Amino acid sequence: MSKPSTFGNLYKNLEQVRDRVFRGVLHNPLFVWADANGVVRGTRPENAPEVPTAWIAGTFDVGATPDDIEKDLRLVLRERCRDIILD
Repeated sequence: MSKPSTFGNLYKNLEQVRDRVFRGVLHNPLFVWADANGVVRGTRPENAPEVPTAWIAGTFDVGATPDDIEKDLRLVLRERCRDIILD
C-alpha cells in the first residue's frame, strides 16, 4: 500500500486544501479524509485505509470540480464543529 498524500489542514486554509486535492485528482482518483487532527489526506481508492465514516470527505475523480471538493470538505468541518459543541 502506498503512503497517503497530505493536502493541508481542514482548520486552516480550506481553499488551499481544496486546490491541492483538485490538482491531485487530475492525475488519479482519490479517496480523501481528514484525520483526528484535521490533516487532509488522500490516496488511490484501492489503497484506502479504514477510517471512521465521519472522517471521509469522499472519493473524487477527474470530473470533480473545486466547488464539489470544497463542499464535501466543509461538510466534514461542519460535522467536527457540531461534535465539539455537543461534547
